Amino acid sequence: MKESWFSKLNNRLGKLSQTALILILVIYSCVLGGIYALVTLTRSYLVVPNYEHVYWDEEVNPQITIIGRRTFDSDNKMTLKYSVNVSVYGRISPASTTDPGYALTDFKMSAATVTSTTSKNPANMYYFTEYKTYTTPTTHYFTLDNSSVDQHPYELYTMIQHKKGGKTKISTYKEDVFLYPDSNDITKIDDYFSAPTSADATSRNIKKGDEQIANIQFIASNQSEYYSGGVKIIMDKLGATYKHHIDMQSWILTSDGKYLPFVGVYSYSQQKTNYSQSGISIYKQLNPQYIVAKLRYYFSETEYQDYYFKQAFDKLPTSFQSSPNAADEIEDNKTINKGLVIGISIGAAVLVCAIILPLTVVYINKKKKNKETNSLPENETSDSPNQE
Repeated sequence: MKESWFSKLNNRLGKLSQTALILILVIYSCVLGGIYALVTLTRSYLVVPNYEHVYWDEEVNPQITIIGRRTFDSDNKMTLKYSVNVSVYGRISPASTTDPGYALTDFKMSAATVTSTTSKNPANMYYFTEYKTYTTPTTHYFTLDNSSVDQHPYELYTMIQHKKGGKTKISTYKEDVFLYPDSNDITKIDDYFSAPTSADATSRNIKKGDEQIANIQFIASNQSEYYSGGVKIIMDKLGATYKHHIDMQSWILTSDGKYLPFVGVYSYSQQKTNYSQSGISIYKQLNPQYIVAKLRYYFSETEYQDYYFKQAFDKLPTSFQSSPNAADEIEDNKTINKGLVIGISIGAAVLVCAIILPLTVVYINKKKKNKETNSLPENETSDSPNQE
C-alpha cells in the first residue's frame, strides 16, 4: 500500500528532536509576526484616537455629512474635493421641543485617510480646524482636498467638550466610513436590484419586520452637462422619545463599473427633522449610470441591519416625492447582532485552541517517549514485562 503524504510528513517530523521541533515553531511564529507587522506597518505609526462608535448620546450628537464633489477644468482634468459638514445638536427632552443650547467649549475632529477608495490601510491622519465657544445647534464646514494628494476619509474621530448645569463633560465618537462597497455589499445591491419590486422603484422602504421605520429616496435632474442629484431620508417617527442612528453612504456607479463616493451621512439621529441634501452636480464626464446606496440602521449599539438601493439615473425623479414608488426589503436582508458575531468568533478560536494544544502536547510526549525507547539497551523494550 502506497504511503500517504500525511504519513510521510508525520514520519519526517517524528525523526526531529524536541529541540528542533520547538525551533521550527519559534521560526514559524516569527515569520507570522513579521508578516503581520508588514501588513499593519503604516497604521502602527498613526496616532489614532481610541474612540468607539456611539449609538446614542443622551446629551449631544455630531451628525457628519460627507459629499464627494468632482469638477472638471477646460482640459477635462477632474478634481475631487470632499465637503465635510459636522452639525452638533443638543438632545431635546419630552418637556421641550427646542435645542437646549449647550455651551461647546471645545470641538476637535480628525480623519484617518487612505490613498485609494478601495484601500483598508490608513496612511495618514488629517486634522480639521479646532473650534471653541459655540452653542448647540451649530455646524462646522471643512474640505478634504484631493487636487494635489489622494486622501479619502476612512475613519472619523470627534471629540466634543460641553457644559451642562455648570459641569463640563467630554464625549468622543468614531464613525467608520463606507468608502467603497465590499464584495458582500455588491452582491446584496445586485440582489436588491434584481428583485421584481425594485426594477422601477425610486426609493427604498426601511423596515424591521413588518414595521415601517423610514424611507430613503434619491433624485436626479438631467441638465445639459450634469445631473443635479440629491438624497432624502424620511423618518416615520420623530421626537424626543424615539431613538435611531443611521449611517448611510451612496455611490455613483459609472458605466465602466467604478463606485465613486457621493453623499454619506454618519450618526444621523436627529429628533426634529428628516435628512436631506440636494443640488449636487454629477458631471456627465464621469459616465454616471446608477445611484447606489447602503444604509445601516442601528437598533442598539450591537444590533443593526443593512439596507441597499440601486437605480438608473434616467429613472430617478427630479424632485422628492411625498408618496414615492418604494421597494421593500428583500428576504435575505437579516438583522446582525455584533455581540453574537463576536461571541461566535471567540468560541471558534477557543475551540481551535482546545483541539490544537492537546494534539501538540501528545505529539511532544510521544516524541519524548520514542527518544527514551531508542536509548534503551538492545535486549530491553519500554513498557514491557521482563521476558524469561
